Amino acid sequence: MNRSRRLCLPIFAWAVGILLMTCNGPRTLQESESVSPTLRDPGVIALVPFFVSRPDTPGQQLVRCPRCEGYMTVGEIAPEAPQVITSLFRRALSRDGYTLIAPEMVDKLLPALVNLEENPEVLAKTLASPVKANTVLMGWIFRYKERIGSDWGAREPASVAFAVFLFDGQNGRMLWRTKFDETQRPLSENVLGLPAFLRRGGRWVDASGLASDGVNVVLMKFPGRDQIRVNR
Repeated sequence: MNRSRRLCLPIFAWAVGILLMTCNGPRTLQESESVSPTLRDPGVIALVPFFVSRPDTPGQQLVRCPRCEGYMTVGEIAPEAPQVITSLFRRALSRDGYTLIAPEMVDKLLPALVNLEENPEVLAKTLASPVKANTVLMGWIFRYKERIGSDWGAREPASVAFAVFLFDGQNGRMLWRTKFDETQRPLSENVLGLPAFLRRGGRWVDASGLASDGVNVVLMKFPGRDQIRVNR
């Protein structure tokens, strides 16, 4: 009986490890939703610099997520957040083989389109035509709070939340959407976060590190990803 128990313990530990590794990712990561499941290739993408979402009244903690269901918790947003997250998306998409419109071409048109932030479908159609983009990617930042502390000890963890959407450049129809919302927690409080814990080297990451991880994870389900991989 003792020998049988000794044999079972390693098997049980192995099974638990596999379960933790395969059944999770960041627990606060919302699933990507393909509004157009037949989309195989987003074509040439115009990436709009991320917008900042702020509450209408002081002290308000929840705001409605543009073009997605439900609300998002808002909080501190560092001034560099839009540039950081936009750059992370551009770098990740380029790395994965997608074609993007040069940022200076998009930036040149943005001043005339800033009033269309509340109407992203019209913004997408208006922007796509002059820059010759097939699709337009844009998003909103709800939190970008920097970590207080070091890699190995944080008094306050980093906290990042954003939503991102892909629109058809011809008719403005939404093709894909996803959102990321995470405040880093210690493994002792979130044992199901083991994959993320290992991926981040067991450290307390800063806000840019948390955002980078979030961008890479959400883009795993970006339209055309499998097709891009085949063609590379």
